[in-house]
Amino acid sequence: MTKKNDQKQKALEQIADLAEQHKISIGEIEKLLKESGGDTTDDKSKILQTLFSYLGGLFIFAGIAVYTAMKWDDMNLAMQLIITLGVGLAAYIQALVFLKDNKFDKAVTPMFLIAALLQPTGLFILLDAYASGGDEIHAILLVTGVMTLQQGGTFWAKRRTVLAFTALTFLTLFTATFLYNTFNERHEDVICLMIGVGLIAAGYVLGKSQHRVLAPFAYFFGSLCALWGSFEILDNTPAEILYLGITAGLIYLSTVAKSRTLLFISSIAMLCYIGYFSTENFPNAVGWPLTLIVMGCIMLGLGAYIFKLSGNIKKTDQTE
Repeated sequence: MTKKNDQKQKALEQIADLAEQHKISIGEIEKLLKESGGDTTDDKSKILQTLFSYLGGLFIFAGIAVYTAMKWDDMNLAMQLIITLGVGLAAYIQALVFLKDNKFDKAVTPMFLIAALLQPTGLFILLDAYASGGDEIHAILLVTGVMTLQQGGTFWAKRRTVLAFTALTFLTLFTATFLYNTFNERHEDVICLMIGVGLIAAGYVLGKSQHRVLAPFAYFFGSLCALWGSFEILDNTPAEILYLGITAGLIYLSTVAKSRTLLFISSIAMLCYIGYFSTENFPNAVGWPLTLIVMGCIMLGLGAYIFKLSGNIKKTDQTE
């Protein structure tokens, strides 16, 4: 025991000397020990706080939704606006108030989401009641435009990830509606392609920011829209084979952007197109079995290459 005590004393003396040399305070040492030791009590409290905050937000929203559904036909216009637009504005203001107190930080996201759902609902009810005539498209543009400005402006001021998500959602809806109104339904493929490219670009920007958690969602929906739109444009045209180049380009972009979501979607699209192209052009040919074998080898090779790329993306993420 004496030997252990001596070693402990020497270690403490060395720590004290190092602290004195580098001007390290006792508070800084305590903070480091808490972080390295993992204050489980603190962690559990944060988990419970997050859990109850999200559950609380869900129960509030569920209660409002159920009550609204039960009593909607019996409500007058004022009551309908209060329970939608009024509650939405209240949730939005409450979220801004919660931002000023760290104790309520976990409640901010549910409140902003409730506000983002209820406010546009109330605005549509208001327009339906008081707007005379006009195109429904204009109402959608007005509501999504107002919500984009509100959510985007608040995000610019507060830099909360949930606001980046809601602002991007409303901006996408506004842009899609505007393009649909401009080009009409005959150009849905072009609209889808433009929306997809925009979302992929947004995903790339988000991936380089502190809001990178949203990048996979932008890449997922963006790549689906871009691939569907480009396929509809190129299908049954002399340039159809260019679709293979588009999928290859997205696979390359996934390595640059370090996105496994984009890699997965573009790889699946490439494999599906190879299968589609083969069945369309060689359905009854004698060489069809050989084509299947070749396609299988391509799939195996591509699968191995994709696995390697995914590993490289993971390694790059860990080193940064």
